Amino acid sequence: MNAVEKIFPWHPVTSHFDAARSLSREDAQNLRKWGFNIVRLGTMWPGFESVRGYYNYTYLSEISKIVNYLGDEGIVTLLDLHQDLLSPYWCGEGVPDWAAIAPNLTFPFPKPAVWQDIPKDPNGYANLKTCLKWVFGVFYLSEAVNAGFQSLYDNVNGIQDSFVNFWYNVGSYFATNPNVIGFELLNEPWVGNAFKDPWLLLTQGLADKKNLEPMYERAAAAIRQTTSDKMIFYESATIDQIWGTKNGFKTGPGGSKWNSKSVYSYHSYCTLSDRDGNPYNRPLCDVIDEYLFGLWIDTYKRLGGAGMMTEWGALSASPGAMQQIHRIAGLADDHLQSWIWWQFKDYDDVTTASIGDVESFYDSKGNLQVPKVKALSRTYAQAISGTPTSMKFNETSAQFHLTYTYSAAVPTTAPTVIYYNAEWHYPRGFLIFVTPSNFVSWTSLETGYIQLWHQASLPNGTTVDVKIQPL
Repeated sequence: MNAVEKIFPWHPVTSHFDAARSLSREDAQNLRKWGFNIVRLGTMWPGFESVRGYYNYTYLSEISKIVNYLGDEGIVTLLDLHQDLLSPYWCGEGVPDWAAIAPNLTFPFPKPAVWQDIPKDPNGYANLKTCLKWVFGVFYLSEAVNAGFQSLYDNVNGIQDSFVNFWYNVGSYFATNPNVIGFELLNEPWVGNAFKDPWLLLTQGLADKKNLEPMYERAAAAIRQTTSDKMIFYESATIDQIWGTKNGFKTGPGGSKWNSKSVYSYHSYCTLSDRDGNPYNRPLCDVIDEYLFGLWIDTYKRLGGAGMMTEWGALSASPGAMQQIHRIAGLADDHLQSWIWWQFKDYDDVTTASIGDVESFYDSKGNLQVPKVKALSRTYAQAISGTPTSMKFNETSAQFHLTYTYSAAVPTTAPTVIYYNAEWHYPRGFLIFVTPSNFVSWTSLETGYIQLWHQASLPNGTTVDVKIQPL
């Protein structure tokens, strides 16, 4: 699950359950019950340093509280410096006000005839009600947003220094927390100022090489001063994913020596869809989705390290959107890819016009959207004692099939773990078939979790086959 609170206080409510804004103990328990084992948690720069040079460790304490609630339920956290359009001055969020530098530029400019003027609120921010009349992505075509990103990449007024220092402080704070899996350096970075350098848009991978790679190297080095244990997640410029082109990185941040702690982060959204996530042209979306999965996997294999789909979804519970959920989740299984849904609740998502009944697990009245949660609460392997070769879940029949190559290097005390949703997929129970049955046994210590135990005498390299079918 993604959980990104985009306005003050920049973190979800922790004290109690709230259908729109909380990530409390009750929420953590629900996530475990539904089978989720990672949360990508917005760790927002304005929350930590709204006034330059003054660090709000109370904010990090609140983030830590959420991390530990999740950890108590066996859920790890990916800390994500999230942004969209960089600043509320430009209809978005991401950097503190003092780091939004685009001097002498009127927003939104240039504006095609379809755009109307966006008035400013008394605090100087773009009026949110007017902003939400447009799909937020169009504002990446404004000169102010382009200049703001380039200011960050060029370290204007030392703001990249402050970005790096943000990650040094966050890394230090969470270096020894076992519930933090890693840090995502920057969500969906734009190319920079394409008005001054159009080749940033037109040349494959140029923005990654010129603007992102140097900044990522600095931020990763700052984190590595505090911990060598956590994963660093990094994204290419958004345009690479829009065009479906290769990025310009040579390796992950820090070079190949950090491959075991480096994760290429990618997002899956079919842009040929309405605001509820219903594709205008499903066959074309299917072709695009399949192509992009192949591209992303080739990318992280080329770079070294791992890959994860850290955002996808933003879908309603409509029939068309449900088909898209099954399609993307199935593709992820086909390619043995981990994923993180966008998003758990509304969390004051200032860049989304469809707040309420679309992206969230809860509708505008606070009711759980059961069909959506059921579709995402799939049977899958959370841990495997070896190398997976295939994993399939049939959302219609609830049949599940997993194969993997057993590794004798894995301790016999570390079982393969499979999650299943008993209430929604196996209400009358299930049958499980495991081969080789004379070497592999299974137990279920709690509802929803199966453990497969391997005898020490099981030969290394043996293919283990697991099938689950409902009664």
